[in-house]
Amino acid sequence: MLPPEINDLLEESLSRYAGKERLLSGKTRRLRKGERRRVAVLFLDLAGFTSLSESLDHEVVHSLISRIMGFLSSVVESFGGYVDKFEGDRLMALFGAKASAENDSARAVSCALRMLDILEEVGPLFPGSDCIAARTGIDFGSVTVAPDPGGHLTAMGATVNLASRIEELASPGTIMVTQEVRKECGELFRFKVHGTVDIRGISSPVKLFIPLGPGSIQFERWQRARRLSDAPMVNRVSETETLMSTLRDAFGEKKKPVLIRITGEAGIGKSRLLHDFLLQVSDAQILHGHARPYVRTPFWIWIDILREYLNVENETSEEIKGKILEFAEDCSDRAMQVKLKEVSRIIANLLSLTRIDPMDEMPEVSRIRTVAIRLMLDAISLKGFIILVLEDMHWIDEPSIKVLQLFLESGRFFNPIMVAATERPSERTFDIKNNEWKIITLEAFCSDDINTITSYIISDDQGGGSFEKDLEDLITRGARGNPFYAEELVLGLIDSGGIQPHGNLLWGLSLKADQVEIPSSVQSLIQARIDKLPRDERKILQLVSIIGVDFRIPVLERMLADLELEINLSRTLDALIDKGFLARTESDRISFRHDLVQTSVYSTMLVHNRRIIHRCIAEALEMLYPDESSVLAPILFNHWRAAGDDEKTLEWAVNALESATVNEQSEEILRLADIILDLASDHSNKDKWLASMKALKAKHGVLAWSGRVSEAMEIIDNILENARERSNPLIEAQALRSKCILLQNLGEMNEIDSLFKLALNKADEADNERLKGLIYGSLANYLSDTGKSVEALEYYEKALAIHVKLGSGSNISATYTNIGNLLSRRGDSDRAEASYRNSIKISRELGSRYSLGYALNGYAIVCARKGDLKRAGELFEEALECQIDIGNKALSASILNNLGILSRMQGELDRSLDFRLRSLDMARAGGIKQSECISLLNIGNIYRLMGDLEPAIKYCRESREISVQINDPFSLCHSLSIESMAEIEIGNLESSLRLFDQAVELIEEYDMKSGTIEDFDELVEMLRSKNISCKLPSDWQID
Repeated sequence: MLPPEINDLLEESLSRYAGKERLLSGKTRRLRKGERRRVAVLFLDLAGFTSLSESLDHEVVHSLISRIMGFLSSVVESFGGYVDKFEGDRLMALFGAKASAENDSARAVSCALRMLDILEEVGPLFPGSDCIAARTGIDFGSVTVAPDPGGHLTAMGATVNLASRIEELASPGTIMVTQEVRKECGELFRFKVHGTVDIRGISSPVKLFIPLGPGSIQFERWQRARRLSDAPMVNRVSETETLMSTLRDAFGEKKKPVLIRITGEAGIGKSRLLHDFLLQVSDAQILHGHARPYVRTPFWIWIDILREYLNVENETSEEIKGKILEFAEDCSDRAMQVKLKEVSRIIANLLSLTRIDPMDEMPEVSRIRTVAIRLMLDAISLKGFIILVLEDMHWIDEPSIKVLQLFLESGRFFNPIMVAATERPSERTFDIKNNEWKIITLEAFCSDDINTITSYIISDDQGGGSFEKDLEDLITRGARGNPFYAEELVLGLIDSGGIQPHGNLLWGLSLKADQVEIPSSVQSLIQARIDKLPRDERKILQLVSIIGVDFRIPVLERMLADLELEINLSRTLDALIDKGFLARTESDRISFRHDLVQTSVYSTMLVHNRRIIHRCIAEALEMLYPDESSVLAPILFNHWRAAGDDEKTLEWAVNALESATVNEQSEEILRLADIILDLASDHSNKDKWLASMKALKAKHGVLAWSGRVSEAMEIIDNILENARERSNPLIEAQALRSKCILLQNLGEMNEIDSLFKLALNKADEADNERLKGLIYGSLANYLSDTGKSVEALEYYEKALAIHVKLGSGSNISATYTNIGNLLSRRGDSDRAEASYRNSIKISRELGSRYSLGYALNGYAIVCARKGDLKRAGELFEEALECQIDIGNKALSASILNNLGILSRMQGELDRSLDFRLRSLDMARAGGIKQSECISLLNIGNIYRLMGDLEPAIKYCRESREISVQINDPFSLCHSLSIESMAEIEIGNLESSLRLFDQAVELIEEYDMKSGTIEDFDELVEMLRSKNISCKLPSDWQID
């Protein structure tokens, strides 16, 4: 018996060659006794097993030979041949002995070439591998087929003897054929003339040839694969019209993007439909991006789009920034120019493949990048109509979805926008919140449509081709309505010689229909085509399948060097493009024609070999692109994991986790955290323990953010226990800070003070200033929220001193804003203004629209309180722009209301009404009931002041309904007061007094303080001015 390790390896290495799913199955009838047939006879001898016997036991060698011969026998059968006999390490095979094909010699040569390739691939798996090879001899002629004395069918005759003799003349690793075989094959193969030799037992000298690979006829077949890219669009009229009508809707009265998704199974023609539609569109900016399988790099689809739009290749971050600034200068909107300049560094770092981004240290980096990409899309839309094409949306990453969501919900569109996406619903890993997508579901094609598609492949420039009826039925049955399946099936039949032209571009089967077996899946179809490729092309196709759908040429070149493969890469890639396996994109990159091709090719690789190549790729990426670690971390993690290297997998899983955490990829964080916890579960060394703590910390962050506070608290307690066991003050301090924040959110305040003090002590013990600054800031937030403003200010200033010392820009900006808010509430306007100014300056330098918006809003409030209404209005306007940019509808609505108040104070009622109505739209778009309620009562009050009383009452009543729903007594009291004043002015005194009494009841029930409801005070003054007596709430004072 073979040793188990060799047995398993051999089983894996050769089993795929024994598969039954081949286009030519070799199904035949039983032989008649004594039949004479024209047959191709093949002899193959395994050379070098004598040397192998020196390192392995004789019984093991015998078992090994038997196994290899068994697998080679299955290869013979897959090419329609019949194994006549085995003689030790030698086999004899017949082609045409049971049923003649159109060219049995060609099938014999193809089989021989394939067997030599297989032996070359699996040979290195065994001891003494240098000596394992095979030599082969083939002749074609008449033989007698009859049963031997034991009943086994065999062939006899001069053709058998000659094939046997020339096999003995062949060198290991080569095939020798006679002139008859050469003549039968014609130009199907390239041949080298070996010469004329005298052969024992043969009366005349024999001319021999060595087949080298595919010939001109096979190349002609492969040229047909080129026609795939030009194939006509078939019977998608209604779907195309849906796309065109959606396009027309983009230019309609509703100034918002139109959205359409094309869904269907793989290969059904989603991309083709979209491509054909885009060819019919003129004067549009087409932004085309692809999501990719296994690529979890955040924002990938937008990086793909913007790199192509800006024509970025290998430029540095500074060079890309220059392109963005040049683009900004050409922008027609002055405000947009300013914004783009502020975020130019952010976008440049994102698009640069050699970035080392200092922003990675910023806590809100993912949101900042999201806004920056969205602003870039806004700027592009300023230049004209956009069609945003997002292919393979089922693979899109979480941050990319957030960009799309922000862009679609912004409500600020300069030109018509159409978003067209493709997806496979069964594979979708995300949920698109917007419910305004039109859906086109592509169904399977009928037989006539499949025939039209496949006929184009066999046509020429002069006209179309056609199929005989039995072939047409076979293709229709095998394609199952899927155009990609149909194309692969026809190409596979052409490659195998299973179909041939019978004149005037009429194609038919070269065998009977029942002798052609249709593979059960597209993967099997593609694998059958791959089996027919020359060795170098098959090897390159397998290598790039492991790199991915898209691949970098330098990585492939490095792999060839590492694997010591001498292959003409440029010529081989061109050949694979010609044969329809690969495609060249519009940006001149090379990728697989379809991801199904990539996955099918990948499945042909031996698992043993996959591991080796995944390792080669990972090592090449690390060596060639050392500055891209943050971008490549998810990819390197996948390669090292597939390579089976746990140590490197853990290293890159941690790097990928850090990237996912920075970019707020919650699902990816949880997935990676679980993998890390499994890999590092034994805590056998410090690195593993630290990796586990990082995973737990990241997992805690996702759980806390998603409201699963009790689970988050369990994880924090676990981290604390581990940190104390290991005496690690740094991790203990981090966990204590997180626990304080969780307790505050839960409203459990008893322990917080002591835990914050302990956290500060541990941060001191760890000598970590940065962490100490963060703890000071969190403690100050807690003190500020609980009304301890003096102590809060003290800790804010301590946090600020540390952040300034460390140069942590985002933390400095946030702390200045928090100090400004605190001083503003205390009435210290001058110091508050100084803090806000500092925050604004730093936020502009960082390009952080988030921080900038909050600081501007606070500064505007201070200016309004100081009576500088003009300056306050300017600041509110800019703050509003920031909040719209980042998609914060709640604060946008609030700022619009503030602008409405300022305009009213300045006597500009029409302008005030416009702000109030915009605020209402914003609140409703965001589903923010509180803001909607306030906007409605303010609109009602403006209409009252303008003397338009009916809409004033209408809006107040709507506000009252919502305030009851959300249990907001203060807004309800304001609405009652405003509506009561409108009723007085109309003359409905009874209604007015009823509303007044309801307001009084609310004030007393909720113990509202005198002076907090200005509209009620105004109502009282109005009643008094008309000498109408009214009872005020107890302890209510009016100046």
